[in-house]
Amino acid sequence: LCLVDSITAADVDLTPNMLYFQRIDPHGTPKITYLHLYKCDAFAIGIFCLPSRGVIPLHNHPGMTVFSKLLFGAMHVKSYDWAATPHGTADVQLQGSRLAKVKADGTLTAPCETSVYLTEDSVSMPGGDRYACLEESEPPQDFYLVGSTYTGPRILDH
Repeated sequence: LCLVDSITAADVDLTPNMLYFQRIDPHGTPKITYLHLYKCDAFAIGIFCLPSRGVIPLHNHPGMTVFSKLLFGAMHVKSYDWAATPHGTADVQLQGSRLAKVKADGTLTAPCETSVYLTEDSVSMPGGDRYACLEESEPPQDFYLVGSTYTGPRILDH
């Protein structure tokens, strides 16, 4: 965590005036770029470049611990987790709609500390769910990803 806290935009050769962070069409959906930095069997490191009003839709991180670092600018983050299930009810038995609870809802402004998003079982065993939505301002109607191929968990748009 200390290593992630010390990373700056200069360390990864990013500046706010780069094309990744510019809206090409002021009326169209902002393009989000994923820059792949590193991947091994234990973890992956990548950067999502969100231009103004860019949004990463609601998505999950099953069984993962996510370290998130805002390098510059400001971003609204809203994350959810499943509400507690009735005692004796296994999560795998629950189908269809379920009650969720807000885990975080606020704005991060750089420079700021690293955010850590944990599932209850993300450290000890796979299979937990935590859902998050990252947005610059207002949601686009479509989600476009340009740049390197994103190799992380599947992003679901509901």
